[in-house]
Amino acid sequence: MTINTMMVAIISILLLTLVVVSLAPPSPITSSNNVRKSRRSIIVHGCNNNCSMACCYCNIQRSPPVCERCCG
Repeated sequence: MTINTMMVAIISILLLTLVVVSLAPPSPITSSNNVRKSRRSIIVHGCNNNCSMACCYCNIQRSPPVCERCCG
């Protein structure tokens, strides 16, 4: 391998790396406003219950959410 071939290979690798980095999606910027919103939001994935049919009132204020009245 000659020096010119090695230099072309190194430059190609560097250019390919720059292209990949420039095409990557931007990383999300977390602002203090977004953090405040996420602290106030309530995410409910399911309600713990022993109902035979379905839960008609799920208390999401408790952690984990608990069914307080079954449908039926």
